[in-house]
Amino acid sequence: MISVLLIAPVWNSAASTARKNCALTGGVANPALLWVAAATLAGLALALYVPQVSGLFRFVPLGITDLGLCVVAAGAGVLWFEAMKLIPYARRVMAS
Repeated sequence: MISVLLIAPVWNSAASTARKNCALTGGVANPALLWVAAATLAGLALALYVPQVSGLFRFVPLGITDLGLCVVAAGAGVLWFEAMKLIPYARRVMAS
């Protein structure tokens, strides 16, 4: 569960950055976002797979299937919220 809660904001940040026009920034992605995403995922990896740290939090290492499910669940949650944001726009377009 904690993995999904940490991966979902990374997906959400990537989605919001992808919506912005890269031509305004010269086609370069936000370097701060890359650092924050990398630090978040590295911290998650430390907490899950380093025995001393995982013992501190009482985490159990995830298998590849479980980690894949976490990534899919986080992505599905972000896609759901992005779809919900489109509903008011679709209603305005259909009303005009």
